[in-house]
Amino acid sequence: MDAASDGTSFRDRRRSRLAESHRRHEILSAAAPSGDPQFINAIAAADRFWGANEQWREALHYQRVEQVDADVGANKVAPQKAELPNLLR
Repeated sequence: MDAASDGTSFRDRRRSRLAESHRRHEILSAAAPSGDPQFINAIAAADRFWGANEQWREALHYQRVEQVDADVGANKVAPQKAELPNLLR
């Protein structure tokens, strides 16, 4: 069955996709307000995360864990501010 025979137009399908995308963005933004916008866009666009098992929740959790690990790792690796000797005595 093609789109012409089921009575939906291109605009109707596009409007439906945009509404679904907007809904996904709202859900993701509410669940992870400080989440990486690029990651949220990728999850919102990936249909495989939006089935009955709601894999998007796991993906958001994984992203948060990775982000925290990266932040902690950056703090460990970042050099401490060294005291410079006073050369102008």
